[in-house]
Amino acid sequence: MTRRETERKLAAELEAHDNVDIALSEELFKGGCPLCRHRVVQGRRFLRSLVYEGVNDVGFRKVLERSRGFCERHTVALYEADRDEMGGALGAAILLESVLRHRLEELVGAGAESKRINRQRLDVAAVAADCPVCGAEADGVKQAIERLLLRLDNDRWREALGNSTLCLADTVRLARAAAIDEKRLASVQPVLERQLARFTKLRAALEAFRPRQHIRPPATSDSRATRLGRPGDRSPRRARGLGVAPRPRQARRKRRRAVRVATWAGTR
Repeated sequence: MTRRETERKLAAELEAHDNVDIALSEELFKGGCPLCRHRVVQGRRFLRSLVYEGVNDVGFRKVLERSRGFCERHTVALYEADRDEMGGALGAAILLESVLRHRLEELVGAGAESKRINRQRLDVAAVAADCPVCGAEADGVKQAIERLLLRLDNDRWREALGNSTLCLADTVRLARAAAIDEKRLASVQPVLERQLARFTKLRAALEAFRPRQHIRPPATSDSRATRLGRPGDRSPRRARGLGVAPRPRQARRKRRRAVRVATWAGTR
């Protein structure tokens, strides 16, 4: 049995009521954070819908201009989605040109081409884009957390979520969503205990990753003063530390070079 077949078999053991439950049940057994994977899937779906429908949707393009475009990561992802789905970059070019035209108008309106620059307009032009794809990913994760909290009454769902490898950020999101209700918090408590135990074990493994003798304490002002010498100290150690006097090896090299030069000059 392949790994994919094993994942599907384990996911089929969970009671699923709709397509969202089926997708979440499969993501729980794929390894890694299931909510991070769900976030990526939601972003890819949204980008595909943009490539197919958003290009010709004038209303969405106005919303995109008001949100000031995409973030850096999803700007590249938009081009890749257009290339994979349509075999070109026409849709991505149309959307990005619309955003760029709007952003350039802001920059020109701030006086970037003249000697007098409007600082307030320039601050508006410097505001980061409210990426719609990031918003779609965040909404998808929020809905997934709500669905998982509803399914935690089932022992198999609770066991599967507890054995999954949630990332720290999504563990915090899960705890915050469950903290608004005592019943939810009681059902998610075993899951949080397992995740915290896993993070504690990971921290111990990271702490023991390097030998103790290779870990140096952070330098302080006293340790630097000890290494370089106190102010006013004219010792060779302080001079070497500040680059005033040459190191012993460099001094020997200079003496040898001087001897060779003197020997060469004496033979002339």
